[in-house]
Amino acid sequence: MKSKKLRLLLLTSDMERGEISDYIIDVSRFLQSKGIVPIVMSAGGYEVNRLRRSGITHIQVPLHSSNPFSLWASFRKIKEVVKEYDISLVHANTPLTGWLALRLRQILNLKYTSTFHYPYTDIGQKKLSLFKRLRFYGLIHSNHIFTSLEYIRNGLKHDADLKNNISYLPRWVDTKFFSPEHISSERLIALTQKWNVPDGLPLILNISEEEDSNDSLFLKALAGLPHRNFGVLMVRNWANPEHPLYKKLRKEAEALDVFKSISFVLPEDDEPLMYKIADLIVCPTKVSFARIALQTQAMGKLILIPTVDGASDQVETGKTGRLFVQNSLQSLMDSLSWGLGLSSVERGEIADTARKFAQNLDKDRILPQFLKVCNSLI
Repeated sequence: MKSKKLRLLLLTSDMERGEISDYIIDVSRFLQSKGIVPIVMSAGGYEVNRLRRSGITHIQVPLHSSNPFSLWASFRKIKEVVKEYDISLVHANTPLTGWLALRLRQILNLKYTSTFHYPYTDIGQKKLSLFKRLRFYGLIHSNHIFTSLEYIRNGLKHDADLKNNISYLPRWVDTKFFSPEHISSERLIALTQKWNVPDGLPLILNISEEEDSNDSLFLKALAGLPHRNFGVLMVRNWANPEHPLYKKLRKEAEALDVFKSISFVLPEDDEPLMYKIADLIVCPTKVSFARIALQTQAMGKLILIPTVDGASDQVETGKTGRLFVQNSLQSLMDSLSWGLGLSSVERGEIADTARKFAQNLDKDRILPQFLKVCNSLI
């Protein structure tokens, strides 16, 4: 079973847009660049196309389902894949896949690693409750834990059995891909026409992949600004006039008299192009803020994110962007006013600082640490 060469199997619930999918794609591409063949298993999703375009094998199994019959079928398929592809290490990315990887280790004596992706509550403040320990048992008891949130690492280190098996990997960014120099004027013009971007006005891009973004607060902040000389694009997976969330927010925006300044648009596959058209980017979510903040800064753009755990590691207020107090209307209004009121010289200085900040967190600086740990376990 055991192979001297790293062959990593990455498990996750699905490959829809979001933090974990980007993580898996970056890791898989990095391993591939080092001559290592990664395999990804999930319930599928939009981002599977990105894996396949890179020549990375994806095998679809219902890893999003906790139904006992689905779990049993998924586990059997994982065992078959381990044997067929001579897998030497497994990497779990969700609580459920952590449990499956743990069971795999018990049966096949196959080591596995895990990643804590999200800012789970309680972890940073104290030992986990019994419920949390049961939920995260598989992730916690891997042979090695990774996290891009330092407070989670510090919280887990309260457990003496874990403290030597945890690595903090700062959230990284592909600065070669997220580079403003690689975007042609033709692509830029095509997107501005597609999205009907207002000409000659500062453009605010509000991006959220989760449903914790408090869009109502953002609309109120726009309504509270003294001047309305800006355009707003709200990038949402549900940007469809028939969607209930769209109808709800349209009604709120019309009541606040800001709807005429706003367009709801679907995310673009070409993320650097999406960032390029904006003057100010707002990521109001507490989940994907780190990835979006770094991608934005790599593009030399201003970013506003909430003061959630881990945020201060991603943005230096006034130097590469600004943090606003989560759920504070006044703080968000002040941050928007600050971003919109900067001079071209101030914007240029922040853009230069932001790009340097992102370059220090390039994936080719961070991911070798991931590979080193994986190689040490096989």
